[in-house]
Amino acid sequence: MAEPAAVPFAPTDDDPAQRHRRDLLAALLVERFTPYQPPPAADRSRKGAA
Repeated sequence: MAEPAAVPFAPTDDDPAQRHRRDLLAALLVERFTPYQPPPAADRSRKGAA
């Protein structure tokens, strides 16, 4: 009992499913909170001309 108790919500990389779930959540958060980047003006003008 000399070791401190494990933190229940600490990320663990030993479980592949848990790592995959965490990576999916991170990607979802990045996609959700990244501001919208409009396409470059060259692509817009080419699409309009076609």
